[in-house]
Amino acid sequence: MTRDCPKPALDKSKRKFEEAWRAEKGEREFNAVYAAMVQSVDECVGRVLDELDALGLTDETLILFTSDNGGLKGPTDNTPLRSGKGYPYEGGIRVPLLARLPGVIPAGSMVESASNSIDLLPTIVDACGGALPRSPIDGVSLMGVLTGEVGLPERDLFWHFPHYRGGVKAPYSIVRSGDWKLIRYWGLGNELYHLGEDLGERDDRSGAEPEVVSELSRKLEDHLRELRAIRPRTPIPPSADTYMGRKIAQTMHWLGANWLIRATREDDEHTKLFLDALSVQEGQTICDLGCGNGYHSLELAKRVGEEGRVIAVDIQPEMLDLLEDRALELGVTNVDLVIGEFHDPRLERASCDLILMADVYHELSHPAEVLKLLKEALRPGGRVAALEFRAEDPDVPIKPVHKMTKAQVIAEFTANGFELVEEFDELPWQHLLFFGVKEG
Repeated sequence: MTRDCPKPALDKSKRKFEEAWRAEKGEREFNAVYAAMVQSVDECVGRVLDELDALGLTDETLILFTSDNGGLKGPTDNTPLRSGKGYPYEGGIRVPLLARLPGVIPAGSMVESASNSIDLLPTIVDACGGALPRSPIDGVSLMGVLTGEVGLPERDLFWHFPHYRGGVKAPYSIVRSGDWKLIRYWGLGNELYHLGEDLGERDDRSGAEPEVVSELSRKLEDHLRELRAIRPRTPIPPSADTYMGRKIAQTMHWLGANWLIRATREDDEHTKLFLDALSVQEGQTICDLGCGNGYHSLELAKRVGEEGRVIAVDIQPEMLDLLEDRALELGVTNVDLVIGEFHDPRLERASCDLILMADVYHELSHPAEVLKLLKEALRPGGRVAALEFRAEDPDVPIKPVHKMTKAQVIAEFTANGFELVEEFDELPWQHLLFFGVKEG
């Protein structure tokens, strides 16, 4: 049940409490009103408990009392927690959960484990001896924890607030894994805190612990993709049908993904020779932008080794699902899956040694915007590799809109702050061009 009552009764009750609080605390009007509301809630809870006693139901009733947010900044003080309601810090999301079931839950006991509101349904069902629905649910029962019989299983907890709201600098998502807590401010970057050592979240350790940031970012990205979570959207610039005189091709639909792993692809394109030409080194981080179902991503993952990573980006989550299935089948674990936007591949700054676009660049609806962000994503000395079917050769059996001349590729990249640093011309159907960031 939620605490609610008709407004006239609420106003009358609130005025009574306000007068008492002002008499004790002075003329802090806003705090007095807030304190009056809290006291009113307390009294209403007491009335519910008294009624259960009167009906003889106390010993048969599980009481759970909690809140959906921390205390409001201003009238409340959440010290030692940082901030308050609506913010991603502990003062905004950490709240107590009070539980009572006489004879079952020991009175006065305290549990330090972190739970979530998603746990309430399975807890109530468990307490009543019922059966959970057959469809999967997110939470776990807390009854074993509350009775002291078992501990909570290790798990990661997630929060997602993809909205723009006054007072908060950006939409945010959170993942908590053990004592580590990562806050992703969408479009601005990450903050990392160790709650076991820094409950007040004063020491942002994202710069000192890049490996922890990467691990938690992967967990968050996988979780949001699995749930098809709505993501914050900045305004997408209008796109055009052409760019620098070239018609932009339509993106290949995921239903045609089997063509990417056709049996004849190696014979058609000499993909092993192409991958050798990339000169991949163990330990590198490589982005496969427009990865599809991972034809190149999975081979790149082998070449970078256990210490390296492949960031597989696609705007179609279904493509990433197909890639994930193939990776599981092959036992590949060093590929990170990222859902990109039309105008934003969503790569971290200075995160990539090599960014590959294999037969992808000609389909970008916002080439200038994407190239700008690719420059920012490259590490010093990093390169972008553009593989495109040769428009100069009419015998290449690809639709003209899906082919580009070498001159056109070079012109578009150089117009956006890149310079050609290497080219490879030994492939039967395609150009392979390498670009670095132009100095100055």
